[in-house]
Amino acid sequence: MRRAFVAAATGMVVALGAGGPAAAAPARIQFRIGPKPYSEALLDLAQQANVTLIGAGACSGSSRTGLEGVLSVDEALSQLLAGAPCSARVVGPGTVEVQSVARSDPPRPSP
Repeated sequence: MRRAFVAAATGMVVALGAGGPAAAAPARIQFRIGPKPYSEALLDLAQQANVTLIGAGACSGSSRTGLEGVLSVDEALSQLLAGAPCSARVVGPGTVEVQSVARSDPPRPSP
């Protein structure tokens, strides 16, 4: 009787998804985004990943390399925006927010 209970409890834990880190692995998606303005590249990323994008217009400039490969949304954002004047973060399930990164001007010499 005890063995049957332990087996049933173990089965429930696995069925409920408490299988450890592998159960929480982010989805990997095939991305194909050519070089283009960051705002357009971000919209392409959002469409290919089926996520809502907030603030794509906050990112000026253009991606010179684009992005291609099977990646998580976080990995794709990091690669696409490397060196960009903006950053992006996942703010909720299926939602990505883009923010402009304030660039600091070099200090001016005193007169």
